[in-house]
Amino acid sequence: MSYFRNLLVNTLCPTHVEPFFQIELPGGKRYSGSNDLVLGRKPDVHPNYGILRLDADTISREHAFLQICDGAIVISDLCSRNGTYVGNKRVAAPRILVPGDVVTLGGRLDYDRTWVIREGVPIKFLGAYF
Repeated sequence: MSYFRNLLVNTLCPTHVEPFFQIELPGGKRYSGSNDLVLGRKPDVHPNYGILRLDADTISREHAFLQICDGAIVISDLCSRNGTYVGNKRVAAPRILVPGDVVTLGGRLDYDRTWVIREGVPIKFLGAYF
């Protein structure tokens, strides 16, 4: 019976594809990842997640965390000094990203009739594939 079940599942279901996400860094560079990811100036190497080093004074050593969670990509701030922003809103709790979101690491908000992020490193979330 299990032979026929496996045959049916393998015939009807597409082959398993590892989930991954894509982000665009300053200068148009793209990064694709399939593991949870720590973004920072000098993140520690860890066997369970990837690291992406970003060289900017306004970015903390371990600044933000991108996590693949139940079919979504979630960003969390890791208690960074200058904050993590999605659009013009500071990330105070884990937040789901949607394609086109611009995440800014290490930006500062200045009030000039509207909130504007200055001096940060923008990262554009291009999408996730599950």
